[in-house]
Amino acid sequence: MGIDDIFLRLGLAIAIGLLVGLQRQSEGNRLAGIRTFPIFCVLGYLCGLLAPEYGGWTVAAGAVALAGLMVAGLYRLTNDGSERPGMTTLAAGLLLYMVGAWLTKGSIALAVAVGGGTAVLLQSKTTLHTLVGRLGGEDLRAVFLFVLLALVILPVLPHQGFSFGLPIEVINPREVWLLVVLIVGVGLVGYFLLKFLGERAGTVLGGMLGGLVSSTATTVSFARRSRGEPSLSRQSAVVVQLATTMSMLRLTVLVCALAPVAVLGQVVAPMLILAAGMAVITLAAWRWLRSTDERHVAEQGNPAELLPALVFAGLYAVISFATAAGNHWLGQHALYAVAAISGTTDLDAITLSSVQLAEKAAITPSFAWRLIVVGTIANLAFKTGIAYTMGSRDMARRTAVLYGTSALVGVGILIFW
Repeated sequence: MGIDDIFLRLGLAIAIGLLVGLQRQSEGNRLAGIRTFPIFCVLGYLCGLLAPEYGGWTVAAGAVALAGLMVAGLYRLTNDGSERPGMTTLAAGLLLYMVGAWLTKGSIALAVAVGGGTAVLLQSKTTLHTLVGRLGGEDLRAVFLFVLLALVILPVLPHQGFSFGLPIEVINPREVWLLVVLIVGVGLVGYFLLKFLGERAGTVLGGMLGGLVSSTATTVSFARRSRGEPSLSRQSAVVVQLATTMSMLRLTVLVCALAPVAVLGQVVAPMLILAAGMAVITLAAWRWLRSTDERHVAEQGNPAELLPALVFAGLYAVISFATAAGNHWLGQHALYAVAAISGTTDLDAITLSSVQLAEKAAITPSFAWRLIVVGTIANLAFKTGIAYTMGSRDMARRTAVLYGTSALVGVGILIFW
């Protein structure tokens, strides 16, 4: 490491210490402030520089010495009657020491990210405490159930397909469980958006985020919510329409990124028209919702109910099995049927596979976009069925009108384009 690099990293250690120290000083912390935290970080940096020559024990000894100094300072403040600093300052001091030690050899970007993140975390004390204070027991149980589903169970499931007697692999346990995670996760997002941002903001953001993640999972989650609280039926119908529109826009962007130039123009134009038509329908529904007096958001129950998500995942597995079997036995001569079947649960798959077939000249670009539109219409019909099965009657009727109008736009494109 050259002399220029040494001084650059030393300067970063001082800057990171000043940033965290500024935050602690602004909070009136008497144990360590804007002068002390840079010293902590520089101490770690110097101990790290000594480690190659004298051994790694220098870093450990510096950490012990720093801990001793901080305990002595805490003892002095306690004896003179001052308010005792919390454990957060002690932890931040040791963390900044380790950031300084890391800067001797490690990534500068990581050190800056840790230092800046620490300062933001310290500054967010009031916001975070307020957030936790607003969470009830059911909210916390829902969050940790989602953690169990996504971070404990999902990673250990086998990521391979099973044929169940067919000559093709049809069911992938991790993909099926991922759908459970998506359904529960979208439900949590919508629940907390409504809880903390209010009905209208929750409606817009819930639909947009749901469309980026899974419009089908969004339909399931908000259908369940409308059945539990019928007064949310109108909002739920608008959310699922917005989610489907965002999903179509996402697919269009994905095709633009992946399709070759020779295929792009012919495939994307009908998709853009369909997405634009759905956007107009969504805007009209949103303006109608704003004109209503439905502003009360009732307190919701547990948003992470597992049984409905498991039921829908089972349905997804059955349809995936039927899709794979149909694709294997019917072949390319019945791609419209395959598009209609696969589009019910996975519009991404039929879209990307159609673009790939067009790229390889196995089908024409005109045939490719028609398969995509057919899959989209089938997906709208399937989600309408979800609304009738899992949602309130009011939500189901309104969703049928919105999805039905969107499907008519798709049919018009198939006939007249």
